[in-house]
Amino acid sequence: MSRGGARAAGGRTEEQRAEEAEMQEAASRRIRHMKRFVIGGLVVLSGVVLILLDPPAPGVAAPVVPPSHIATVDQPHGGYTSFPPSSGAHTGGMPQVGLISDAPIEPEAYLHFMEDAGIGLFYDCEDCPDLVDGLSAFVEAERSERLFVAPFDGIRDLEGDPHPIAAVAWGRILYLDALTEPEIAELETFVSIFEGIDHHAG
Repeated sequence: MSRGGARAAGGRTEEQRAEEAEMQEAASRRIRHMKRFVIGGLVVLSGVVLILLDPPAPGVAAPVVPPSHIATVDQPHGGYTSFPPSSGAHTGGMPQVGLISDAPIEPEAYLHFMEDAGIGLFYDCEDCPDLVDGLSAFVEAERSERLFVAPFDGIRDLEGDPHPIAAVAWGRILYLDALTEPEIAELETFVSIFEGIDHHAG
């Protein structure tokens, strides 16, 4: 045996070959780790890009109560799942197109309107003419045949928190706490997505 340990092919000792193999394995581990890191980063980045390009629709989905037709608003029927109600039992009538009402409308009287692709804009506040005027101006600006405005006593989100404004489509509600430019833009998006969808079965 020569000095420096047993020589292997190429003039390198077994110890040197073992050290080189260990170094190569360590380098491979670093490369694999880096690949996982890069791939993970790309997945996260892709998710962010998708959210930016296709943001979630405004509002929240309310549990849908199967529609049932009743003859009058005071006819007994099952309960509703949201306030204002966004689905469930209703009569065959509908609010006047473009209505700006200063009196509440019973859910039984307006839900057919939502089922037929309309949206109700409700407010729950006292002495708030600016808010009512803002909602009225929104309806007039939209020039839509599927919007109306009315007060509703007791607007609450699905967690029970109060809000002064609720835009209600069939099974979907957008709760708002003000009517400044950002909220108006969100309301416009809500209307553009959910107005005009007929929810009759079949």
